[in-house]
Amino acid sequence: MIVFKFGGASVKNANSIINVAQILKKFYHQQAIVVVISAMDKTTNALEDLAKFATQNLKEDTWNQFKKIQDFHYQIIDDLFKNQSEEIKKEIEPFFIELEAITKGILLLGDYPNRIWDKVMAFGELLSTKIIASYLSFIGIENQWKDARTFIITDHQYRQADIIGSLTNQKVKENFQNLKKGFLTITQGYIGSTPEGITTTLGREGSDYTASILGAILDAEKVVVWKDVAGIMSGDPKKFPDAQKIDYLSYEQAIEMTFYGATVIHPKTIKPLKNANIPLEVKCFLDVDANGTWIGIPGHSNQNTSIRIIKKNVTVFNIQPKDFSFMDETWTSTVYNYATKAGVKVLLVQSSAISLQLCLEFHNTRNKEFQNLLTEEFWVNVQNDLYLHSLLNCYQPFCFEDKIIMGQKIGKNYHWVSENENL
Repeated sequence: MIVFKFGGASVKNANSIINVAQILKKFYHQQAIVVVISAMDKTTNALEDLAKFATQNLKEDTWNQFKKIQDFHYQIIDDLFKNQSEEIKKEIEPFFIELEAITKGILLLGDYPNRIWDKVMAFGELLSTKIIASYLSFIGIENQWKDARTFIITDHQYRQADIIGSLTNQKVKENFQNLKKGFLTITQGYIGSTPEGITTTLGREGSDYTASILGAILDAEKVVVWKDVAGIMSGDPKKFPDAQKIDYLSYEQAIEMTFYGATVIHPKTIKPLKNANIPLEVKCFLDVDANGTWIGIPGHSNQNTSIRIIKKNVTVFNIQPKDFSFMDETWTSTVYNYATKAGVKVLLVQSSAISLQLCLEFHNTRNKEFQNLLTEEFWVNVQNDLYLHSLLNCYQPFCFEDKIIMGQKIGKNYHWVSENENL
């Protein structure tokens, strides 16, 4: 069996959904396929705005936004099902009734806990998969719809929950026992639930991660992530016109890319596949027969092409002990303990005799908590709105630009932080 993952861009409107159905029709008679699907287009952003308006008690904006989300999905149903659209709208109506009730609660309280935020965000995936599963049945493709919250089991870290491996493994195997050729299983990315059944999310763009978890547990032949690009590129074509498609990457090269900011796949996607020795293929849903990029094919890796990545909006912490002592192992350990406690993501480290520089992924709440933890023992200087540049697989001599805030060379990889976006 194989796992397909389709993101929001691939199901953004009725024509896109018809294209996805044609892709599935091409492959589903060959082997069993589990299909992981994201929310349609920018629905997750729209749901965020809905919750934001409700917390600000902007009633008119809130209900206009609710209707906008509902009308968007209803229009797609009208375009797909024509005369049978009312029947499909009744099938998804319970989701809108539940979302409406939650929205009223947020308006009443003027706030919401993170677990309610996750509950709101989950509706995007639930709506998209219900509509697509119904459309596949409508055109004669046999399938079953499964709620990912029944088998993706996580901890209680809402908004960015971690998967509980043992429980998820057990539940996935219970839910996917009868996979067969000519039969699709449709489910959601991004969402899960606690052992008690409370809805959680895995972090934005987490659908790739869901697909890789399912692929690893079900021992898939491969996982295919369908994108609107030809494959993984050596750089953002908008910034680097000479960027090339990469045919093969090792697991290690892919992890490096995602960690330092490449957005074509979710950073957590590779680990489950590496551990299970399952390859990942990135293909273009606009050109099904074209070769994409393979990750994890034995004997194949990117040996020749340098990869250029720019990660925006990073933060640098310059940390120095207040007693002017050396930044030794004891102080470094203290800093990292605080980083773990605050939940910040460290991207780059540079040390000197009396200071430690950390480049962090920007997260307003967590970074502030980290700074508060440090201030009793350390002098802390924080710089925001910076750019992390990475040049991976560079076999030519390379000099850092003149004005850098911090920099590092590891093997053939160069990383540096500056105020300038230009590489």
